[in-house]
Parts: sequence; C-alpha cells; structure tokens
Amino acid sequence: MNLRSFECVVALAEEAHFGQAANRLNITQPALSQRIATLEDQIGYPLFTRTRGPIYPTKAGIAFIRRARIAIANAKAAQTDAKLAATGLIGELKIGFTQIVLYRSFPQILRQFHTAYSGITTVLHEQYSLTQEQALLDGRIDVGLVHPPLTFKELDYHDMDRIPLVMVVPDNWPQAQQGIIKLSDCKDLPFILPPREIGPVFYDGLIAAFTNAGISPNIVQKAAPMSMLIGLASAGIGAGFVAECLSVVKMPGVTFLPVEDDLPKLPIAVAWNKDTENPAITHFVETALSTDLRPIGLEP
Repeated sequence: MNLRSFECVVALAEEAHFGQAANRLNITQPALSQRIATLEDQIGYPLFTRTRGPIYPTKAGIAFIRRARIAIANAKAAQTDAKLAATGLIGELKIGFTQIVLYRSFPQILRQFHTAYSGITTVLHEQYSLTQEQALLDGRIDVGLVHPPLTFKELDYHDMDRIPLVMVVPDNWPQAQQGIIKLSDCKDLPFILPPREIGPVFYDGLIAAFTNAGISPNIVQKAAPMSMLIGLASAGIGAGFVAECLSVVKMPGVTFLPVEDDLPKLPIAVAWNKDTENPAITHFVETALSTDLRPIGLEP
C-alpha cells in the first residue's frame, strides 16, 4: 500500500470507470484493475462495486477514499514544505539582539522580514554582544545583531551602522544646562561606565577619549545595559555615555548632551555562524542590510 495506490482509488472513485481512470493515471486498464484488486486483498473488503454500469465505492471504499485524499494532500504539502524549507521560506529563525538595536530600527527590520517571509517564525533573544557570539557558536541562535569587532573567527558579519554617543547627566547638575560638553570640563565628575568584559574595544575607546582630553575618569560604578546607566544617572549617581538613539527614552531627572570630543561610535553588525545551515539566515541578513536604520522616534 503506497501513495500511488491511493491515487488509483481516488481516480477510480472520481471517474467511476476503469478505462477513464486508467487514462487519467497514464497506466493500462489491466494494471489499474490489478492495483485495486491487490489493495482490496490487503484490506480484506471490496472497495468498489463490480457492475456493467458506473463503478461506485462501497461503504469500505467511501471510508478509504476519504483517508486516501487526506494522505495525497499531506504528501503534496510535505513536498511543498520541503522545498520551502530548503529555500528558507518556512521554518524557524532564532535571532539575538542587544538592547540598543531596539531603538535603532530593529522593529522595522522585523516588520519587513515578517512581511516578506511570513512562513518563518522568529524566536527573539535579548543578549549582550559577547553572549550572542557564544550562542551563535553553540547554535542557540542563528543570527545576531551585535557590536563588532567579533572574538571568534568561526563567525561572519556585515557592518550595518555606527551609532554616535551622547553624555547623560543628572538634570540638576550645572552641566545639564550646557548645550554641549567637553571632557576636559569633566575632571571631577563621577562617571558610570560599562564593564570592560562585555565590550573591551568600546570600553578602551572611552578611556582613550578621556586620555586624549588630558583627564583620568572618576569611575564610581560599572553598569550595563545602557538603559540601567540612564537610570543610575537619574538617581544622581553619576554621568555616563549612551547611544544617541537612547535619548528618546523618557527618563525623568536626566539630560542628554552632545560631546565635543571625538568619542568612539558604537558599531552594529548582523552576524552568523559560517557553519549554520539555515537558509533563512540569508533572507534576514539581506532584510537587515536593506532597512533604513534611522533611530526610532528621531527625525532623519
């Protein structure tokens, strides 16, 4: 009993004639008769009446035909799904992202991706950039929106954007009234910086900016993600540097100031494991690279 047998039974039921059903199936009438007879022997009951007139299914035949149609439809659907999955048009895609990209058009990327590839289910994981790298290696995510440079050579990536930084200060500080601030004027200010281990290159770039300004920062606390840093600034703990796109966050008690000095920019890239075989990765990367990365809530 196989799919071809099901097709023979359904064709005979719909044509009600052995000759016409055989022509439809592109086989001889004796071959069709033999298939039906073999199938009836396997089941133990006749599936069709044998009269000089039209062929009609028996009660057993009616029940069998109903299931046979479902089996044929499922087989066709399985074939279609296999083709779609092989080309990345259906399936699952596990996406990692940092908090920053939520404010840098990640919602637009997802919207465009789901519009173009509605058959793909996305599973989202908010993670630090370095955590995403390990997750890409382990296969826990398929693609990530990270902050390069990357640590592991097994990963590949495309640069997407470089986000300027601004300084966030408590709004009751005198510096909050300035339109712009210079690091050389911040010698005695308490600063909150991110832990170096979550982004060594970015951290070292901040320290280099202080050094170039001729001061050593008074670091009173380490904090991440940047939204936590904003909260600590609101509490009056100190000043810090955050991505410019986070200035849309409506946190009371803080002011965001542009910095005159040459600060490092926060890079964003889309990354994946070279050895991961998921064709949906290519579709997501293409969507991410073609999306306007204008900050959420800010004018272009």
